[in-house]
Amino acid sequence: MHKVTTACLLASILALGACNDRGDRRAEVPGVEAASGGMAQPALAAGLQLPMESVGYREDEFILSGTAVFYMAKGGGALASDGEWAVEADEGSAPYVTRAIVYRPIKAESFNGTVIVEWMNVTSGSDSSPVWIYTHNELIREGYVLISLSAQAVGVESTKAMDPSRYARLQHPGDNYSYDMFSQAGQAVWDHAEILLDGLQPQRLLGAGEKWPELPTSTPMAAGLD
Repeated sequence: MHKVTTACLLASILALGACNDRGDRRAEVPGVEAASGGMAQPALAAGLQLPMESVGYREDEFILSGTAVFYMAKGGGALASDGEWAVEADEGSAPYVTRAIVYRPIKAESFNGTVIVEWMNVTSGSDSSPVWIYTHNELIREGYVLISLSAQAVGVESTKAMDPSRYARLQHPGDNYSYDMFSQAGQAVWDHAEILLDGLQPQRLLGAGEKWPELPTSTPMAAGLD
C-alpha cells in the first residue's frame, strides 16, 4: 500500500513550466528570510518524528513575501468546464507574507539537483505536508530537496494561530492569489538558492501536491501559468 501511495503521489508532480529555465523568469521574485522566534520550529498539523541529521538531512523554515496577482478568463469570458482555460492576470495585485519549510540534504554531494515545491494540504484546516510524510524515504534516499509552501489562506491563518509570535507577520490576500504565490516560490528557488538551499545548486524544479479538491493546479498549468 505504501508503494502504491508513493507512486500515485510522485505521479502527481507537475513541472513548473518554463521555471526549469533559470534564464527565463516567469514570476516575480519574493523576498526570502529565515523564520525565527516563537516556538523555534515549524508549526504543522501533522509531521514526522524523524532525527533529520542522522539521515543527512535538515529542516529549515523561511518567510516569503511579495506582491501577487490573480488570474481571470481572457476577455472576461467564462471558464470552460473542460479545464482548457485561456487566462490573463488582473490589473490589481495584493501583498502577501507566507512561510515555506525546506527539507534538504546537508551535504552538497548528496543533492540530486531536483527541487520539489509542494502546495501544502489543508484538508484538516491546517497545513500538512503529505509529500514529505508519504515519500520522505524516497526523497532522502535519492537526494531531493522539498519545499513545502503555505499556499492557501486557511493554512496561513491556522499557522498564525498555532504560534502567534513566530507568524505574526503572515498575511494572505485570498486563494485567487495562491497560484502566483506558488509560482513565486518556484522562482525563488533559482533567485534565492543561496538562502533557501544554503548554496545548493538547483538543476530541475517541480511542483507537487496531494488532494485535488484543494490543489487546483493542473488546470492553471494547462492555462499557461508557470
